[in-house]
Amino acid sequence: MSGLFQVKVKSIYLSQDGNPFYNMFGYIGNLTVIDEINALKNAFVDQVLDKILDVMHTGMEVTEVSVTEVNTEDYASVVFLSSEKTGTRSGDAMPKFTSWSFKWVKSTLGDRSGGKRIGVISESDVTGGIASGSIVTALNAAATAFASPLFEGILETWFPVILKRPPTPEDDWSSSPISGVQYTNVSTQNTRKR
Repeated sequence: MSGLFQVKVKSIYLSQDGNPFYNMFGYIGNLTVIDEINALKNAFVDQVLDKILDVMHTGMEVTEVSVTEVNTEDYASVVFLSSEKTGTRSGDAMPKFTSWSFKWVKSTLGDRSGGKRIGVISESDVTGGIASGSIVTALNAAATAFASPLFEGILETWFPVILKRPPTPEDDWSSSPISGVQYTNVSTQNTRKR
């Protein structure tokens, strides 16, 4: 087994100053790969990032994807050029605290499920507080990408997991396997209501 990794996606809302948006994804490797951190970063960008952009408003821009092998000091990142990686959903943007909510479903009894919120979202994709129209297909495609292994060449190499933060800095990170990822609902992120 190669290692346990955190992939961090940083995005910004172009029309407003303020805190960037971060989403963290966990993966565990099952093969030894040369220059693995960069290979995982490239695999995530090639196989997952477009699915994230497909559910974001055009006012959102992903500015960086970084990979850290947890429990080590190994790190790699890619910084995108301005406007290179922007969301695809047009129309009026909903407030920045409104997002798509996804659930990483635990596969082990006693573990906690994980979650991600991706925004900003387009008002035209929501009817009565529920995703509607073509965005439903894009949300399901994103959930499938989040739950799928990442490939190095033709081999399934990195598998999505729920990362478990250590209770103290001296302890190691750990992970839980997942049985899948589901789009759940339109959600609000209270920390963004300021």
